[in-house]
Amino acid sequence: MERTYHIELQDFYAEISDTAKHLWKKGWAERNGGNISRVIPKSISQTPLACTKERIPLDEPLPGLANRIVLMTGTGTRMRDVAKNPQDNISIVAISEEGKEYMLLSSDIPPTSELPSHLRIHNFLQLNRKNHNAIVHSHPTNVVAMSHLKNFRDSRHFCNTLWKMIPETYVFLPRGIAVLPYLMPGSSKVADASVNAFSQGPDVIIWAKHGAFAIAPDTNDAFDKIDLIEKSASIYLAAKSTGEEPEGLSDEDIEELRQYYNL
Repeated sequence: MERTYHIELQDFYAEISDTAKHLWKKGWAERNGGNISRVIPKSISQTPLACTKERIPLDEPLPGLANRIVLMTGTGTRMRDVAKNPQDNISIVAISEEGKEYMLLSSDIPPTSELPSHLRIHNFLQLNRKNHNAIVHSHPTNVVAMSHLKNFRDSRHFCNTLWKMIPETYVFLPRGIAVLPYLMPGSSKVADASVNAFSQGPDVIIWAKHGAFAIAPDTNDAFDKIDLIEKSASIYLAAKSTGEEPEGLSDEDIEELRQYYNL
């Protein structure tokens, strides 16, 4: 059965492999930093119900993921290794028919320690934003650096600053960017806070002093969103390093973009 799954999942392995390659080349996934997950469409023929794998209870029911399969980078895996050999570095997580338990179809590859956050966010997305099937978490250098500055702990200020560095950031991320305070990675607190943040509308959230989380239809699109905010953050910090406060686009410029692109 595992072999059949691997055959059917090849396109998704390739997608995650490509994203992992970009994250590693960007330097946003030091050692085993960052993680990626992807909900598989219901068209995959097999169903977890046929599995004889051990069922592991979830902390809370996830009805949006009931009877679904989630690919997730394994705990301790390096993005450079995921890029080279995804099948040996990606965990296959199958959710039970009632969404109360999960099974590891790839028993030799435990999922990322951020499993609770990924599953809870995916559950929210499947119930509320069904076309968003991918999550990418990474450590973009300049974004994390900005989150260490007290002035940027406020989501509105952080978002407006990045929007105004280059027009593309606003055009492709009009739903905004949220900033969460530092919370213990892998904890239920950060999982709950992340779901709450995404429920407010943004496609990207920043875990202060840690990294970025992006949601999208596929993993490469999620990567692009982080790439955009990292570019804006790098422009801001480069301009700021001259000793002046960057001017940025004006409110009128942003409004013109909103109207032109019907955002």
